[in-house]
Formats: sequence, structure tokens, C-alpha cells
Amino acid sequence: MNDARTLIYDGSFNGFLTAVHEAFERKISVADIEPNDRAQASLFTVTEIIFTQVRKAQQVWEVLQRRNYHAMAHAYFAFLGGAPQMEMPLYTYIVKVLKAGTHGRLDHSDTTVQAVEQWARQVGNEKQRAEATIRFKKSGDGVFCAALSPTSDLLPLLTKHFRKRMKHLPWLLFDEKRKYGMYCNGSTVEKVALALDDVYRPLEYVQNPISGPSTKKHPWDDFFGNTEIIPRIKGKVHGTSLAPKTEPLSQ
Repeated sequence: MNDARTLIYDGSFNGFLTAVHEAFERKISVADIEPNDRAQASLFTVTEIIFTQVRKAQQVWEVLQRRNYHAMAHAYFAFLGGAPQMEMPLYTYIVKVLKAGTHGRLDHSDTTVQAVEQWARQVGNEKQRAEATIRFKKSGDGVFCAALSPTSDLLPLLTKHFRKRMKHLPWLLFDEKRKYGMYCNGSTVEKVALALDDVYRPLEYVQNPISGPSTKKHPWDDFFGNTEIIPRIKGKVHGTSLAPKTEPLSQ
């Protein structure tokens, strides 16, 4: 048995699952799991950097899927919620699933299970609201665009819905808070960065003759309608993981 150590990962879901795999495979006593942008040196535990390996993440994903599909989805939704210090509760939750036998049944009175499932519900509710309220604006080059600033990292969860809704149409969802987008060319979806530094502005409030001064006007509405989006796509962003389903995780 190794001494307790803190595992440092790259902040992606694939990276987190790789850390889970390493902990199991090497029987690491885990003191904490931290993303590299929040990692802090400790005098009392050894730290170890975990490099993301999609193959190992996939193995954990597939075992979770076989044991308890709903628990797998809850873990993924909770991760995208980004609660502070979420990694150890999520790790403990996954350990409970893996140790629960072939059926992966969980004790729903357990406080860790309750916490993870509550995070997942919050993300799920935000996802449903976004799906119902997002409105697209057609860009100058025919891409249907929408910008949002969700509390959770929602874009990976929204792609399935909009691929079905926007059949064969090109579209872009842009997360203002996290500064990345999901772009669909009509058939495939990829996570992209956009060259938008010259146009970014915060949400504006404008006078509306009917509803009064509290009406929100999104600056992206005007921008998308008068701009060609495709030339501003700077390229694929690595580290993407897809919403729970049977296909492999994508890097």
C-alpha cells in the first residue's frame, strides 16, 4: 500500500477518470484529487501528476456503465457542475459503485451519494432550462449561433438535443463564461475555440417600449447576424468528453 497522496489531473473528465483508474490499478491511498489549476503544495501528503489517458478513462467509464448506468450519468453531470472540491466526493461515489458488485446498487441514505445526486439534479435542471430557452441567430455565413453563460459546463450535455433538433444544419453554441464553443457542421460536433476578443461585450440592458427598461438585449444577437463565424473558429479544443452513452469517450 502506498502512502496517501494527492493526485493532480488536467481538469477534464477524462483526466479525472484516469486518476480513478490509477488509484485502483496501483492501490493508491488517495488523500485528495485536484485539478492542476487549483492544486496546492502540502507538507503532509505526496503529490503526483496524472497524465490523461483516454484508454484508461474509457475502461472506468465502461465498468461504471455496466454496473450502474444511472450512477455513471450522475457522476458525469455532477462533474460538469463544477462544485468546489467535488473530486473526492465523486471519487468516493465511484468507488462505492465499483465495490457494490455486479449490479452496482447504492445506499441512497449515504451522504456522499446524496451530495453527488443532488449536484447531478441541479445540472440536469439547468440543462432542461437551456434546451427550452436557447434561441439561435443565423450568422452571415449561414451558421445558427447562440451564446449562453451557464452555471454548469453545459455544452457537452446539449449537443445531443441540438443535433436532433437542428438536423443537418450547421450550428454553434458558445459558452461566454468558459470561452469555448460546440460547433456542428451539419453532421459532426467538435469543441472549438473562437477568435472573439475584438467583439466580446457583457450583457446589455435596453429600453423596451412594451416591457420597460429591464428587458435584456444580448450583444451576440447583433454580432452573429452580421458576422461570418466559420473564419473565427480557431480549431478543435482537446479534452472533450461526451455525455453518457454507449459510444467511447472522445478526447
